[in-house]
Amino acid sequence: MTAQVSSSIEKPESVRVRTSQNILVPFSKEKIVRSLVEETSIDESIAKSISQEVEHDVSRMHLKYLTAPLIREIVNVKLLEHGYESARMRYTRLGMPVYDVRELIFTGPSETEKIPHNPETVHKMMADLVSREYTYVNILPPTRVDDHMSGNLHIHRLNYFATRPYCLSHDLRPFLRNGLKVDGLGLFAPVAGPAKASDVAFLQASRVLSAAQINCSGSQGLIAFNVLLAPYVKGLDYTKIKQLVQMFVFEMSHMYVTRGGQTMTSTIDLHFEIPKNLASSDAVSSGGSTKGVYSDYSEESKSIAMAVLDIYIQGDYAGKPFDYPQLNLFLGDSPSEDLLSKALELAEKFQTPHFVLGNQEGLTYQNSSYVFNYPKSEVSRGGVLQTVTLNLPKIAYDSGSDEARIFTILDQRMAAAKDILFLKREVVHRSMEGNLLPFLQQKILDDESYLIPDIQPLSLGITGMNEFVELVTGSQLSEKTAQDFGRKVLGRMKENAEEYRAQSGLDFQIAGCPATQILERFFKVDSINYNAASKIGAYTPSFWASSELDASNKLLSESSLLPFLEGGALQSLPVPESGGLQNLLDKAQKSGSKYIKFEGRKK
Repeated sequence: MTAQVSSSIEKPESVRVRTSQNILVPFSKEKIVRSLVEETSIDESIAKSISQEVEHDVSRMHLKYLTAPLIREIVNVKLLEHGYESARMRYTRLGMPVYDVRELIFTGPSETEKIPHNPETVHKMMADLVSREYTYVNILPPTRVDDHMSGNLHIHRLNYFATRPYCLSHDLRPFLRNGLKVDGLGLFAPVAGPAKASDVAFLQASRVLSAAQINCSGSQGLIAFNVLLAPYVKGLDYTKIKQLVQMFVFEMSHMYVTRGGQTMTSTIDLHFEIPKNLASSDAVSSGGSTKGVYSDYSEESKSIAMAVLDIYIQGDYAGKPFDYPQLNLFLGDSPSEDLLSKALELAEKFQTPHFVLGNQEGLTYQNSSYVFNYPKSEVSRGGVLQTVTLNLPKIAYDSGSDEARIFTILDQRMAAAKDILFLKREVVHRSMEGNLLPFLQQKILDDESYLIPDIQPLSLGITGMNEFVELVTGSQLSEKTAQDFGRKVLGRMKENAEEYRAQSGLDFQIAGCPATQILERFFKVDSINYNAASKIGAYTPSFWASSELDASNKLLSESSLLPFLEGGALQSLPVPESGGLQNLLDKAQKSGSKYIKFEGRKK
């Protein structure tokens, strides 16, 4: 269809346009034609016709000044009028209304955002909107945007989807051995050589995480923190070691480098025993030199772990707990009694540590997902490239709880999530081709890139399992009927993930998603559209059973689902009424639990 206008309209030659370069230029329909053709690939004849209509409307308005955004909006209206919706999407301008910007500056984020009100937050949230809209109109197909907005699924860290990977855990050895370029290039910040002094080594450990955070959207972690830094505290007394650890913890807690002036979400792994995959590895020490192997430093490793636990038990100057770095405590096969006693004391007081049970060699945890070591490499780094979480209760609503229909919808939504994960892989590859991720593109080990996107897991998350099985079976996860159906559903998901893996060669994983904000979003959307949702009252995170259960019954209810969740299975258990955390740890390990945390006592 072609737009036509009268040629007798007076041209708006006197109208000036305020451009994005902050200069005034005469109105020109030829510039509209050029930008339409360049930005949307629309046929030039159509572009000329559209520009004539815009010229006609501008002339009728009798304006002295126009802005470039206003002209673009007029063009977009014309494109819509003539049915060129795809061209309109490519030509649209991203941004916020003036009113919304003013409210954000003077009122701050909404209460649901749970982030501080400061200039950086304001700037970040404005940038978030542009980045999110860009992802909607230029990266994701409309059907996948609809899936996210309707609550079929949730794309984690959508604000950063267009530019960077999700989360990473880091091996300190290449940085301790070679020094640190926080910009990844050595062009925009001073280059630091290999740490010689112990305090420099601990400070550089924090700098690795802050530098990597600039290139990632999610959490950052350090693998085997106490083991890899053990050679740097050789010969130091415990008071000095504790001071070094305290400096590191406060440095991490005070680095406002993520999500608009917030403390960086981070983890450190503490091993109560030297892990076998590191025991015989060369130990990097002062100045990047090699001194023995890591099994030579078991006492130093233990002292660092003890210092971390002591500092976390003490809390900050005001007595508050340290939320970050989150502690992943790898207990090993035979954890030392004094370390375990400290860990249980911390869990009893603040419920902050996460316990990694049994012998889990070569693994670390980030965002409650396994992060496997990179194969065939001396450097054990890794992470999750992207996570997409499915809204399980919505599958029950949309299927009418009909089992055959449930599996049809489940397959469809997993396929949608897979498409999004494939798109994210393409995004990260494009970012690396454009040298957008300089810190992660550093070369290590015979010119090997630090980040290898095709090895990072692609995570398919689940949440709301307890309500899902209740809607279908009439029973919660505390009942065998519900557990059986939950296993059946997860079995189907695992089969699909294995099929995706076989077809693509990429590492698809099924993981539990304990994030409450995502769960709250799902429940809010579902409550608007389904009466059954509003009657439930709330959803239970991840694959967890009801929080009304005591710890032993909660463990029992969840244990049969664990084997299907290769991508991560954090469990949250209430602290027993009268101590007994050691007994609860033993029960968790016997039930097959691999990763647990404790929450406050049930009132």
